[in-house]
Amino acid sequence: MTQQIINIDQLQPGMFVDDVLEQKGTLKIKTQGLVSSQTAVNKLVDKGVLKVSVDLSKSKLSPSDNVSEPDSGSLEQAPNNSSKQNVSHTPFDNEISRASKIYQSAKSAQSKVLESIKNGD
Repeated sequence: MTQQIINIDQLQPGMFVDDVLEQKGTLKIKTQGLVSSQTAVNKLVDKGVLKVSVDLSKSKLSPSDNVSEPDSGSLEQAPNNSSKQNVSHTPFDNEISRASKIYQSAKSAQSKVLESIKNGD
């Protein structure tokens, strides 16, 4: 595994993002995946990502680091190495939306529990 920490402006299609290390804003992005296009990089920038850790051993860069024309605007889900079955890829925007809903739901449930404890219920 060849890890490298880079600024978001150095991220290229074909790189495998292992972790988001620094970002601004309230929505925290925690996902791994292969960056399939410049559109995906732009979406990460729009979400406030500043610095990422990339795994060059999982990246699919050409030897000259020139990447062919992007084919879609998604961040592909990391493959599950424990399973040999075909894995369908979920678009990055769908995952962010789903994660945000789960986070808000968990936050609401936690608030209700804490309020109940506070009121002695």
